[in-house]
Amino acid sequence: MTIGAMLATSNEPYKKMVPDWLAPLCLQIRPAAEGSFAGALWPNQYPKLSEKLGLRIFLAAIRLKPGDYRDWDAIRAWAERVSPLLRG
Repeated sequence: MTIGAMLATSNEPYKKMVPDWLAPLCLQIRPAAEGSFAGALWPNQYPKLSEKLGLRIFLAAIRLKPGDYRDWDAIRAWAERVSPLLRG
């Protein structure tokens, strides 16, 4: 969730942090390919008040409004490029 939010922001230093955060995970799972995309952020869909509040505070801190930041064309294009790697 946090990474999706960081990619949705217009703050370039935040976006540059994402690969560093993912590096330890990539070392463990060794992905065939990597893609990073912004997500959808809807605090009101969380069941617990503490989760809703926490996400709202986080979004305010990075100056991002709730919403859908996914770029489906970019996601589809990446999936098409990765598809042959997954087929072997």
